[in-house]
Amino acid sequence: MKKPSDTPQQLEIHIFFLDRSLGKEKLADLLRARNFIIEVHDEHFRRDEEDEVWLEACGKRKWIAITPDTNILRDERKMRVIGEHKVRIFFLSSNNPASEVWAQAIISARREIETVLRKHRGPCMARITRMGNVWDAKELTPLGREKKKKKAG
Repeated sequence: MKKPSDTPQQLEIHIFFLDRSLGKEKLADLLRARNFIIEVHDEHFRRDEEDEVWLEACGKRKWIAITPDTNILRDERKMRVIGEHKVRIFFLSSNNPASEVWAQAIISARREIETVLRKHRGPCMARITRMGNVWDAKELTPLGREKKKKKAG
């Protein structure tokens, strides 16, 4: 009789959603060339669509959002949408670098991104640096606030 540990783990497919400020093609094409599955904002939403709309859609579709727009972090409504719809979102540490720079950073960070995604099934956020590191990963509450760690003891 097979034990649960004898069955191969099912590979989770991650679909990444690029916010409108990351362009329509270049970054998406560079990541697709490295076997990332990419959805681009303008293929699904109006150019001026409210952030709450695409954030909710990412949560419902289980897409992983990538954006340089850290203003989202200061907007209680947007953070609540992230929490309510279990959005998993990665913030790029700056929105100025060229697509090639971000592509290399995301490609370099792939293992760390996947580790964060395995660890956090519900709403979460993390940052990706230009050097390809993932840091400041946080699990979020349904209200989009940082989940407090339980104290040992």
